[in-house]
Amino acid sequence: MVIWSDDLTAFAGTITATGAGTGRGGDAEVSGKAALAYSGFADLSGPGGFGDLLLDPYNVTISNGTDSNSGGFMATGDDSVINVGTL
Repeated sequence: MVIWSDDLTAFAGTITATGAGTGRGGDAEVSGKAALAYSGFADLSGPGGFGDLLLDPYNVTISNGTDSNSGGFMATGDDSVINVGTL
């Protein structure tokens, strides 16, 4: 599943792409060419492991560092940090 726009993508929904049998969960992308506001939830689990969730606004680093250039999940500059605890 891909959710994408040319400017601001605002997503506050739920994505479910779970694996069946022994498979892994599916993959999903939520992207904005310029900015992304993500406050949704993604269940990409499966018995064989988790799928991947790609969040693609500007450059975003998910780390133990302090949030910067972001308002919650919205990148406000070219290089943003989202603390793992925020996610």
